[in-house]
Amino acid sequence: MENADKKLFELDVSEIRDWAYAMSNLIEAECHLQQTWEATKEEKYAEIVSTLRKLRGKLFEDFMANKDYGVWCASKHLLSCFMQLSEVAMKELDKGNKETAFKYLKSSQDVLRTFILLHEMKKVKKPSKR
Repeated sequence: MENADKKLFELDVSEIRDWAYAMSNLIEAECHLQQTWEATKEEKYAEIVSTLRKLRGKLFEDFMANKDYGVWCASKHLLSCFMQLSEVAMKELDKGNKETAFKYLKSSQDVLRTFILLHEMKKVKKPSKR
């Protein structure tokens, strides 16, 4: 995907951040539905989780520049961690713990930046050996 940092207008977030938020939410939806399946034992939730996992795989295939297995897998975990740390930060904010919330929010952004770095690394052309 060319120009992953392209924005539609100045105040918009970058395309890669939009994608990261979308994939993070998809991963979180999978997790919540897995928990629902476990709690209810209803097979329909397993089918939905399976469908979402396949969709996530297709979307990753479309977007990920670095398709190395370890980076692919780490990317999923980084996006999941990013979303979960953001959730923890908001819960801390709700409890009135602004400093703790900010610390976790900053950590979530650090994790997101790590994901972006991994994504961008594959796009950099290495000098050819002569």
